[in-house]
Amino acid sequence: MTTLTRRDFYTTIFAEKFSPCGNYLVTADMYGKISVFNITQALTVDIAIDCKLPLNIFQAHENSIYCFASTERYLISGGSTKIHGWLWKDILHQKKPTPKWTFTPPSSSPFETPEANSLVVDPSTDSLIVGCGDNNVYVWDLNTGDLKHTLRGHEDYIHCVEFLSKTNQIISAGEDGLVKFWDMRSCMSVEQIAPNELSMTSRSSVGKWVSCIATDKTEDWLVCGGAAHSSVWHLRSKTATAVLSTPKSCAQVIKFEDDFILTAGTEPNVFKWSINGELRTKFPTSPKSIFSLEVNEHSNRVLAVSGSSPYVDISTNFKYKAFSLTVKG
Repeated sequence: MTTLTRRDFYTTIFAEKFSPCGNYLVTADMYGKISVFNITQALTVDIAIDCKLPLNIFQAHENSIYCFASTERYLISGGSTKIHGWLWKDILHQKKPTPKWTFTPPSSSPFETPEANSLVVDPSTDSLIVGCGDNNVYVWDLNTGDLKHTLRGHEDYIHCVEFLSKTNQIISAGEDGLVKFWDMRSCMSVEQIAPNELSMTSRSSVGKWVSCIATDKTEDWLVCGGAAHSSVWHLRSKTATAVLSTPKSCAQVIKFEDDFILTAGTEPNVFKWSINGELRTKFPTSPKSIFSLEVNEHSNRVLAVSGSSPYVDISTNFKYKAFSLTVKG
């Protein structure tokens, strides 16, 4: 039987990422630790409880890790002060891996370095796009390590970023309640939407922040959530087409899954929606507040759910929790 300490019980997991091969899952927590699980072994029937525990846990950051991004070669972790690039082969095969490179977001003062809240990679230009707590979006060249662009325009800190390859645009969303679209040729904000200004989504008594966004594979649709009820938008026309109403909670993470949308947030449930706003199903989770939904796109096609809990729920059919992994420090 697994024994958890008080520290373990107060663990919050902010980010997850499956390895490029699909055989491993890594998680990042509030203590700056990365945990590595063998998801293939964990899916085996009648296995020992040890297979539900990490293969390895190592100190990756001095403070909290908030986000991950991945390429075929690198796992990229963003935290309260630094952004580290780790070789996947080191993450999976070394007990104490060290980062191969580190980026530090620019600081407005010698005492403050903005946290990295969201990371996304533009594979066409090998660029790392980072949404930070100083209201700015930064774009680094992964080949040279040079800071290429700084996108300024948000009035409060940024929660999330996405990249649209069709139009070569960055999308950012933040505490100011705005979803901004940036043209990478001019580095200017060319359009914006404010979900909280829609009467069908607004919850002004809660706030106006946008904490999560996602686009589908066709880049025709955007979903955004936060203080306002989550809403589906047609990207070309910037028109809201559906509302994903969760009266008891605010969304903190959104994912497109085939023709469906997954949302989760400040209640212990994962919701599965049709793109027209119809709720198809929901299932309860171990975390009381959910910060990460990660889908394995490889042979072991599963959903990993994590948040304010030492348990990472695994769903094999996207309809209920099959079992839980345990992040035990």
